[in-house]
Amino acid sequence: YMDRLGEYDRLVKANGGPDLVILGIGGNGHVAFNEPGSAKDAPTRIIELEERTIRDNFGSVGKRGYPTRAATLGLDTILQAKHILLLATGEGKRAVVEKAFDPETPPSSECPASWLKNHPNVTVLTDFNVFP
Repeated sequence: YMDRLGEYDRLVKANGGPDLVILGIGGNGHVAFNEPGSAKDAPTRIIELEERTIRDNFGSVGKRGYPTRAATLGLDTILQAKHILLLATGEGKRAVVEKAFDPETPPSSECPASWLKNHPNVTVLTDFNVFP
């Protein structure tokens, strides 16, 4: 798979990057399954999902049949997009959105979504008020 994922990144970059990337945000700050610890220049790859991500997406951890790995569009490719649309729903996402987009806190691999705040064309849609 890694050869195919690397080829995907090469093709996307060769064609000027994505026009639009639509993302959700995880309660731990992941975007597109780029879990905490993901570098800003992380490529498209297979990643081990954190327990919280599995639980948030699939329910109780420990049940058979839930994926523990995922293919993720790398932050490097996401940040090449002409426009990024981030969707965050549910009051439980408020704290992580505020953390990711806090202008006083520099971007960090501990909250991969925080890299988005330096992108020139990001739209964040929420069903709650951020920074009232």
